[in-house]
Amino acid sequence: ESDRLTALIEDVLEISRIESGRQKLCKKMIQLPDIIDSIKNKLSIELEKKKIKMFIRVQPAFPAIKADYDKVYRIFLNLISNAVKFTLPGGTVIAQLTCDDSSVSVSISDTGIGISEKDLGRIFDRFYRVQHTQEEIPGTGLGLPIVKQMVELHGGNVEVTSKVDEGTTFTVRLPLIHETETKETIAKGGMPTA
Repeated sequence: ESDRLTALIEDVLEISRIESGRQKLCKKMIQLPDIIDSIKNKLSIELEKKKIKMFIRVQPAFPAIKADYDKVYRIFLNLISNAVKFTLPGGTVIAQLTCDDSSVSVSISDTGIGISEKDLGRIFDRFYRVQHTQEEIPGTGLGLPIVKQMVELHGGNVEVTSKVDEGTTFTVRLPLIHETETKETIAKGGMPTA
């Protein structure tokens, strides 16, 4: 209970910082595949315990992006942890990384218990927790709202699709910044925003 209360307080403070505008981004060039691989290693004991296989699939020539490493790490730690948490033993989690000319996309898919249609529209609401018939799964109900706000802070978006008893996919899209855009912005006396 002490750990749960601490997690709840930290999540409430995080949301408060974002909404008050006090949450600043410390952007640098980062490699998303490295972050996903690091999270996979961090969760290796849980993956092994539940005999869940996790695969990372990266599009060739996948680019680095300019973003806040800690925030992006937290986004995907939350999504991948949830995928592992809600996938039954023997299931699969897949991280698919793709890109186009303007953005990168990371989809976290699982073969878990899924989310009903009536719950899908509310999962990014604060304190909303999907009710399952099985035993209660711990959480604060603030993880996904924080994910959504952190993604939007980076100028991106997050979407979810799901089918009960088949699995769930969260897709995060983050903008790319091009060298020409950076030079043009600085020449005009501004700072790059993405």
